[in-house]
Amino acid sequence: MFRAAVLLLLILLVAINARMILESVLAAKGIDEEIVAEANPRLNKDLLQKAVTILEKKGSEDLTSIFSTATVERQEVSGPVTIEIQNGSSVNGAAAGISRILSESGYIISDISTAPSLQTQSTVFYKQGRAEEAVQVGDMLTAEGWSVKSVQEAQDLGNDIRIVLGS
Repeated sequence: MFRAAVLLLLILLVAINARMILESVLAAKGIDEEIVAEANPRLNKDLLQKAVTILEKKGSEDLTSIFSTATVERQEVSGPVTIEIQNGSSVNGAAAGISRILSESGYIISDISTAPSLQTQSTVFYKQGRAEEAVQVGDMLTAEGWSVKSVQEAQDLGNDIRIVLGS
């Protein structure tokens, strides 16, 4: 039952947040790990393959008709989003540049620092309830040319979101 609920949630997330990615998977009739990571870093290949199989069987039906009784529980979070930025790239001033872009978009930058070690790709960490905002921040980083490895929940954050920039 739990697995079915997870699969249903997976399909709904893909439908809501990454329909184009899923369509490219369907067109290719295969699953690529990079596509899975782009859809959602916490998805796994087997669950996405099951979702593709179900959708292929249903043809072009609208997902809302397939899962008409499904509901997604949303966590409401109010207030501004606070972000900490750590520069783990070899680019001097990178965190300050990202800070300006995010500030202009309404985010509150609470801290800018140097990461403990150099990173090859950027990672966005978020507190429970801030997944949507973290994905938006990840998309903004990608639009600015940063390679975002993952967007993942973390338990030990003082801020809503922590960005670790990587080269």
